[in-house]
Order: sequence, then structure tokens, then C-alpha cells
Amino acid sequence: MKLQGRPSTKNSTKREITPILIEIQVTHKCEKEKIESGNRIIELRIRNEKDIENLLKTTLTEKYNAKKDTDNIGFAKFYGFKRVSTEIEPIRNIKTNRFYLFEDGNYYVEPISCDTLPKKKYPQTIFEVIIGECKIKIYSIHFYGKLLAIQHNAIKGFCLFCKHYKDIDNYWSIDKFCWLYKKYGTPQYPEQIQAKQCKYYREDKQFIGFLNIHMPKYIIAK
Repeated sequence: MKLQGRPSTKNSTKREITPILIEIQVTHKCEKEKIESGNRIIELRIRNEKDIENLLKTTLTEKYNAKKDTDNIGFAKFYGFKRVSTEIEPIRNIKTNRFYLFEDGNYYVEPISCDTLPKKKYPQTIFEVIIGECKIKIYSIHFYGKLLAIQHNAIKGFCLFCKHYKDIDNYWSIDKFCWLYKKYGTPQYPEQIQAKQCKYYREDKQFIGFLNIHMPKYIIAK
């Protein structure tokens, strides 16, 4: 089943609540535009009455086997949800890095052994996370580290994730600037940490949604 038109992303009675969209896959999979919208989507694969019976009997969980064709991914597929790894096992045997973030916005990334325990290494950091190898090579570890810091309430935001921070000719360009610098006098090329006190900061849900889809496995250091 292919739903026509753009789905609503607001609750009609409680507009402060971000809804979860339900996509029923009969003949068509969820469209790329919807997946990259930043909305939370649960795609249900319904092929016959047996699938409906299973839906009513079981807890809804995601099943995925990367070795199989995407038509056989399982009963449900989740898009735009935060994925949190709490065990060290999911990132064993792959290249890992540790992202350190300090209160002044400075950060650095350190390649580490996959046997490193997920505990904070430095008391002066406000956020540390162990991140597996990036699937999308055009975005480095620091993109994901900064986004995870926001999502885990370690910091308000970075200009990198503001919808006003982009290039005129290429939306996905890394060479970006603040579009509001002429209208409101904001810095044209702001320090990323300036989002912390900027009243015009608005999250770019499309970009964040894209990164969340390709989020590597990670472990928050406590």
C-alpha cells in the first residue's frame, strides 16, 4: 500500500507531541523522502492475514538481517528512532573511536581499542561516547558525537544542526554559513558552540533524521 501525499507531522489536538507515523507495506516500501524527513516511522510488512494475526499476538520489535534481500527484513522496520547500545559487545571486532566533548564546545576524537570500558575517562568532559565505524564516509565521527551529545541532553545544540546553517547552492555542503547574518546580524561563520545561546537556533530535522538513520553503534560513557 502506498500512501498518497505528505503525512502530517503534528498531533491535531496536542501539537506539542511529535507523532509516530505508521506505514503499512503491502506492495511498496517506505519512500526515501519520508525516511529522511526526520519523523519517527514504523513500517509494518503485511502480506497476508497471518501477518495481521501475528501483529495482534506479539510485541512489536524490529527484525533485520543484512545478508537477506530488503524484502525479507522481517515483520517491522523502524526509522528515525534513537538507537542506544548499552553493552560493549555490539561494537566488538570493528573499528571504534571515542568522542570527548568539553563545556566550551571543544572536542576531540581518539581511536581506541574495542575492549575499552564505557566509563568516563576525564572528569572535565561533559559528554563521552564510544562510536563504531561510520557507514556514511562523508560524515565523520564528530558529526555523530555532537548529535548524540544533544540527544542525551549534554548540550543544547551546535550550529551544524541548525536549519539556518547551510550553503546556498548545495544543501548538504560542509562549507556552510548562517543564512540569518544579514537579517538579524548573527555571525556569518559562527563558532559551533554559539548555538548554545542563539535564540534563532532551530534543529534541521531533515539532516538530523538522515544522520539518525545511519547512526553507527555506540555506547555512552557514564
